[in-house]
Amino acid sequence: MFSDIKAALFDACKAQGISLSELARRSGVPRESISRLQHRQDADFATLARLADALGLELAAKPRHPLALQFNYAWANPGMPRDRQLAAIFQRGIFADLLEAVRFWGWDAVQAVAQIEQIPPESARMLANIEAGLHQAAGQGAAC
Repeated sequence: MFSDIKAALFDACKAQGISLSELARRSGVPRESISRLQHRQDADFATLARLADALGLELAAKPRHPLALQFNYAWANPGMPRDRQLAAIFQRGIFADLLEAVRFWGWDAVQAVAQIEQIPPESARMLANIEAGLHQAAGQGAAC
C-alpha cells in the first residue's frame, strides 16, 4: 500500500513535469526528505499529504472490499456517479443490493439520495427494514 502511494506521488510529479526541487518548494518538504522517500525511506502521513496537496492529489481511504452487487447497474456506464447508481438500485428493488449499497456508501448517503429520488414503494419498505435493523443493532452495541 505504501509503495502504491509513493508510486502515485512520483508518477504525478513526472507527468506534471515537476522537479524534486519544485515539489519541495511547493510542499514545504525538504528536497532531501523527498529524495530519501523516492529511493528507500518511509514517510509519515502528514508528509505524504503535503506532497499530494502540492501535486493536486488527495489521499483518501476507501473500502477494502469493492461494491458487490447482484446486478451490474453500471454495465453501460462504468463511471456512473454514485447517486445515479443508487437511483438504479432503488428502481430495481433487489434487497441484497440495497443492503450492499448501505454497507458500501453508508446509511446517510443512501438515505440522502432516497429523499430526492422517487423510489418505488417496495424499495421504500426495504429501506425502512434496513433502517430498523441498523437501529436495533446500534441498541445492542453494534457499530453502524
